[in-house]
Amino acid sequence: MRGLLTRAAAALAVLLLVAACSSPTGDDKGGTVTVTGVSVFPASVTVNKGGTQQFSATVEGIGSPAQAVTWAIVGAAAYGTAIDGSGLLTLAAGETAMSLTVRATSTADGSKSGRAAVAVGEPARVTSVTVSPANPTVYKGGMQQFSATVAGTGSPAQAVTWAVTGAAASGTAIDGSGFLTVATGETATSLTVRATSALDGSKSGTATVTVAANAFPTPEKYREMVSLPGGTVTGSDSYAYQDEYGGIWEGVFIAGRTVTLSPFRIAKYETTYELWKEVYDWGAARGYVMNPGREGHGGTEGTSSASWTAEQKRTRPVTEISWRDAVIWCNAYSEMSGKTPVYYTDTGYGTVLKTTINDSIYNNGADFAVMKPGANGYRLPTEAEWEYAARGGNPGNAAWGYDHAGSNTIGEVAWYGANSYELTTALRDYGPHPVGTRAANTAGLYDMSGNVMDWCWDWREDLLGTGAATDPLGVGGALPGSNHRVVRGGSWGHGAAGCAVAYRSGADPGGRHFYLGFRVVSP
Repeated sequence: MRGLLTRAAAALAVLLLVAACSSPTGDDKGGTVTVTGVSVFPASVTVNKGGTQQFSATVEGIGSPAQAVTWAIVGAAAYGTAIDGSGLLTLAAGETAMSLTVRATSTADGSKSGRAAVAVGEPARVTSVTVSPANPTVYKGGMQQFSATVAGTGSPAQAVTWAVTGAAASGTAIDGSGFLTVATGETATSLTVRATSALDGSKSGTATVTVAANAFPTPEKYREMVSLPGGTVTGSDSYAYQDEYGGIWEGVFIAGRTVTLSPFRIAKYETTYELWKEVYDWGAARGYVMNPGREGHGGTEGTSSASWTAEQKRTRPVTEISWRDAVIWCNAYSEMSGKTPVYYTDTGYGTVLKTTINDSIYNNGADFAVMKPGANGYRLPTEAEWEYAARGGNPGNAAWGYDHAGSNTIGEVAWYGANSYELTTALRDYGPHPVGTRAANTAGLYDMSGNVMDWCWDWREDLLGTGAATDPLGVGGALPGSNHRVVRGGSWGHGAAGCAVAYRSGADPGGRHFYLGFRVVSP
């Protein structure tokens, strides 16, 4: 009896074991896991002697087979040719075989494997290194990006090391990417930039750099900035302006709104064409793409009027530049000045904004520029900063409530329609005038009313919210309800109302006109 029970128990155990082994587990819901094949990538490749190649394998089959494989190489003739457990093939420099086979075998089923064919190429050899640009001029305090091309056989690696010789100042240096900085105090008149192949240290190329005396030929006067302390402004109906038709313009410091601004610096003058062109040319050589701009209303784009004197050409504001042009120029000006650019294409601040892309496209990449917090470069003022500066930067001063920037008498502080627009006047009096030729406001800023309108950062909002705001940016780079960016201050073609400090307006960010210019701010 005991024997019968023992045999019955054993039979039951076998049945249970068979059932357990045939039950679906994991991803294999319909049966056992089966490997049908292994594929190796790349399937065919040329690897130079002394080079490496990474391979990968895919295990195909039924029931999601494990992807683990073992790697092997067949046909090698030289010690040092090997493949590791990750599929990284290394060819010995002295390999004499013309071809090899790489094999990946499934660890789940050793009968299944895949292969890749490897043609053995000659080792990479460097014949020359060329540095570009070969003979640039770099101003003291300026910068220059160099690139290098490594030529040779067997597709040599393009990696190089950079060095600069001939410098007399410690601040003159070149980084690992080939970006040369010339110190402001550099006394050497010529430098040599050298790129040496990382593959063959005996091969290098050079560029000769001429060091120019001054990074900014534009007179310092037209680059001056005025520091404003910032502070808190409590909005009031008394800041509003009523035009001759009974219209009320309230500005951004409206009743029920409290705005706090951090200290900032703002350009004393609107950007002159001379400064614009200087930075434009510098940026164009370094990948910045902008429209060429115009001086005042005369001449053609990229030039100034032949009928003006040299001094008139120097001091006219730049016009015919879009909002997009302005923010890209600000980045070029920042980089040229050794500052950190403000505007980027992405929220990770990995790519500096350098191109308008296409002015005819609404919401192009430039329209979604993002500002990098803490960047010390140049940028457009926010609308709140602009109006704060136009009113003089001190809410406790009587001048804060003036109709125009610095005066209640517009002709004292502004070139506007009545003194600049009549076609019967001489050409020199028609259109935008030299910057700084009307009276300044109480902060020492010129042409905050009239001459040309100033681009601001913000998208144009018809209704401003009440409550407290600190360093407001408007809707910034977000998709706006309006398709206009803010412009402020009026111009030589506007009446008195359009030049009032409370008057708010906007324009398409891709729009260009000889009424439109800008000035910059910085921390």
